[in-house]
Amino acid sequence: MLRNRTLIAISLSVGAAFIGIGMVGPVRVLFAQSPGASLAIIGAMASAYLVSNFIFQYPSGWLADRWGRKQVMILGLFIQAILSLLYLLITDPILFVVLRFVEGIAAAALLPSARAMIIDIVPPEQQGEAYGIFNAFFNAGFLIGPGLGGLLATTGYASAFIGAALFRIVAIVIVIALIPTVRKETITTKTMHDHLGASVAVIGLAYMAWSIPNIILSPIGGRLADRYRRSLMIAIFGLAQVPLYILYGLATMASLVVVLFGLHGIFYAFIQPAVDAHVATSSRSNMRARVQGMYSTVGLLGAFFGANLFSPLYAINYRLPLFTMGTIFGLCVITGSILVRISESRAKSADPLHEMHL
Repeated sequence: MLRNRTLIAISLSVGAAFIGIGMVGPVRVLFAQSPGASLAIIGAMASAYLVSNFIFQYPSGWLADRWGRKQVMILGLFIQAILSLLYLLITDPILFVVLRFVEGIAAAALLPSARAMIIDIVPPEQQGEAYGIFNAFFNAGFLIGPGLGGLLATTGYASAFIGAALFRIVAIVIVIALIPTVRKETITTKTMHDHLGASVAVIGLAYMAWSIPNIILSPIGGRLADRYRRSLMIAIFGLAQVPLYILYGLATMASLVVVLFGLHGIFYAFIQPAVDAHVATSSRSNMRARVQGMYSTVGLLGAFFGANLFSPLYAINYRLPLFTMGTIFGLCVITGSILVRISESRAKSADPLHEMHL
């Protein structure tokens, strides 16, 4: 597979694009706050991206099937590069929400086209290995981007956005120069992974079931994180997710997975603000961008290793990665909540006026 130049070119272009995405991840919120964006605006920015990205995944795939994968990839990358630079020209916080919505549309044009091209050029019996290589480059982009963006942001937030635009341009050059135009009927194979028989519509419904309660309850989770001990919230809502991974692995009906996704979205809405708030309050004012970059990098490092290390388990039995993930996640929650509690105790000792809201 490593000798397949087109596969490597596709993977490189996507990796470069996601380096660009990762570069602005740690600094986007801080950059938006500088012209006066409120927490409501920042929340709307995140929601706008998720909503547009979700809505336009299928239309972008439809367009790629009819117009061409390569053309749609180039268009999406070009728009992303322009949007990265437009951030530097905006002073109205409301326009950040509009930019994020359009950015979600542009991002939706990339992965469906890239993944479809892999199906076009790789025989069915080698597609597992091909997607493993593709995912390695994809996750490497997420791994490198936040650290690089945080480093550039120490010279000014604008540097991260300019760097992100440059990496999108690099991706465009790779697509134009190294990826041939391929149009081929999609190969349907009996070896597709449809263990629970879920249709594409049901899969989309599952993600909606996760996203909707998460969007609604995240502000409430943020308020609770400001009022109560964050280590306790991390422990409670983190450990509440462990049985869900076990149930995912035991599920025999797709409808049950949809329900579990909804519960997962609820629990996640309460743990993530607590984690984010602790990271924010624990960072010095002159190191915030670097801390956010490291925070994103560590999270994406876990995603990188998980995506690559769980593949052998999946080959043995598709339930094993879920059981393993639940076990590892539970251990991480216990360890992390203890470390956060120690940090809270030290902060309280250092500040005698600090009051714990319990």
